[in-house]
Amino acid sequence: MLPNDPRGKAGLRRDFLRARLGLGAEREALGARAQQALIDHPVFREARSVMVYLAFRGEVPTTLVVRACLEDGKLVSAPVTFPKEGRLVPLRLEGRPGELREGAYGITEPDPSVCRPVPPSELDLVVVPGVAFDERSGRIGYGGGYYDRFLRWEAARAVRAALAYEVQISAEPLPLGPFDVRMDFIFTPERVLRGHGRRGETAGVQAR
Repeated sequence: MLPNDPRGKAGLRRDFLRARLGLGAEREALGARAQQALIDHPVFREARSVMVYLAFRGEVPTTLVVRACLEDGKLVSAPVTFPKEGRLVPLRLEGRPGELREGAYGITEPDPSVCRPVPPSELDLVVVPGVAFDERSGRIGYGGGYYDRFLRWEAARAVRAALAYEVQISAEPLPLGPFDVRMDFIFTPERVLRGHGRRGETAGVQAR
């Protein structure tokens, strides 16, 4: 049984990151299946403005999702991280050479000198990274809280869709804190998990 204590997140992150990196050669095929599950879903087909993460440390890639967005004429963006401000800012991707660079924490991101910002309030769908998820749509990220703040305050109307490998899905509820947001959908190579709502996300509103 996982401890229902946010202080246990560090150990969980280590365990789930190790499991994800341990997938080895099968990771590429599994990642493609998870992406295709999202692409085939109505939540993707109906979205006109989509923000994706750009994968690192063995995350499910988003290359097929970006390609599908561009082919379908959707507006697609990816975030730039501003650590001093604790913020994510989505910038538009158009598939042009030279529009990506290495940003904070070694994560690939759009280059602000060549990519235009996208208002978060106009996003229909945000594809969310994470270290671990549970079957009730809980998520543990890397600990910075960037996506939790972004999804709660700036892109509140957007559908939240996570991509994950099955080894990232905890059979037990994750120890979520009051500021941790839940997903609307989690897409794995094997299944689609539907979120259980966003109840309780008004917690901490005075600390905004």
